[in-house]
Amino acid sequence: MPLHSLHKIRKDLVNYIYEAVVVDIFKPNSQIFSIVAVYRPPGTEDENFCFLEGVVETLDFENKEIIAIGDLNYNYQSENRNSELSQLIAISEAYQLTQIIKEPTRITASSESLIDLILLIKNQES
Repeated sequence: MPLHSLHKIRKDLVNYIYEAVVVDIFKPNSQIFSIVAVYRPPGTEDENFCFLEGVVETLDFENKEIIAIGDLNYNYQSENRNSELSQLIAISEAYQLTQIIKEPTRITASSESLIDLILLIKNQES
């Protein structure tokens, strides 16, 4: 199989609020998996992560293994659990996404935050 046919960019999952790309990866003798790369600029209007949830829902429906990576500009470790963080955690739990980064990814002289995420899911049938 030629290298150029081992992946497909999912143009049906393009979004203009986030900077995002979704790529399906085809490995010989393996299940197709999808990589979702997302940058959510600060102050983005999609406060409830609707785009991310829609992409994950679509890929889950297609029974794809998912690797979601990105900078969501929202502190996943925040002790202040407002509606945005609660929504992001609810999406993670609903689709059994596991955040594998455990340490802060943005460190300044006065703060630390975990804004860069790697979320993994492996569908139960695989």
